[in-house]
Amino acid sequence: MARTYRTKQSAKAERMTKVLLPCEVEGWWEDKRLFLLLSTMKSVEGLNTLIASHTRQYLEPTVLSKRLGHLSGLIVFLKKYCTSRERNIFMRETLPFIAQTASKLDEIVPESGIPIIVQQEGKINVYFVDYVDTVIHVITAPPY
Repeated sequence: MARTYRTKQSAKAERMTKVLLPCEVEGWWEDKRLFLLLSTMKSVEGLNTLIASHTRQYLEPTVLSKRLGHLSGLIVFLKKYCTSRERNIFMRETLPFIAQTASKLDEIVPESGIPIIVQQEGKINVYFVDYVDTVIHVITAPPY
């Protein structure tokens, strides 16, 4: 399903009526590419190699290399706090599942979007792009 990108003005107006998801803004294809790459990772070493290859490959950092750089926090967590068994399960089952599911966000979100929930007392419960982006990218957050 093809999506059109919104201008800053239309995106601001839409935030007032629906949740604006990462798949609805420019740059989604870079995120989708990252998720597809992550879904193929089977080991912490492989993830580390992927990050290193993308950060050395370009003189100027790309969106993808910056996003991959955030995964260094995940690597530290897996190496420092997880047992070998936990790392293997995470890398072989959990990470691929999260990444594959996240890469399909643009396919599963209804064309009409997700409306903002209005509380009974009339106040709007606003979900900003940064909050939703954080939920989707929770696996890329550094530990600090």
